[in-house]
Amino acid sequence: MYEFENEILNLQIFKEKRFKDFIKYYPDDTKIIILCDRGSVDVCAYLGKENYYKMLEENNLKHEDLMNEYDLVIHMITVAADMQNRYSNNNNKARFEDSKEAIDVDNNIKEAWNDYRNLKVVPVCEYLEEKIGIAINYVDELLKEKDH
Repeated sequence: MYEFENEILNLQIFKEKRFKDFIKYYPDDTKIIILCDRGSVDVCAYLGKENYYKMLEENNLKHEDLMNEYDLVIHMITVAADMQNRYSNNNNKARFEDSKEAIDVDNNIKEAWNDYRNLKVVPVCEYLEEKIGIAINYVDELLKEKDH
């Protein structure tokens, strides 16, 4: 697990760097948003803090530097938390956690980002479109702040 998460961490950092490298090819006044499904700090949720900080040290990384790479972090609470009857492994082949494991991972991810300066949490909603709408509103709020 440790070696796997180390690969995930380095892959995430690499992908984010490449996205930022692409931006330089656009005019300076071009507005660009990079959205990532996961962030580098998510690794902490799977390893625990002790192993996470050990991994950062081995990779010459600092937790604060990783956090500073993001303008906004949106944590979307798993549907397993409030609507377990809607959570299923049948509709997503990449999903392997049962509902209890999904809740545990979800809580660990939220905890990993807990000290982030701009963490927004999207609750479980009746409809996915509503959940997406809340997330979009958080992005809109950030963009309005950046325009001023």
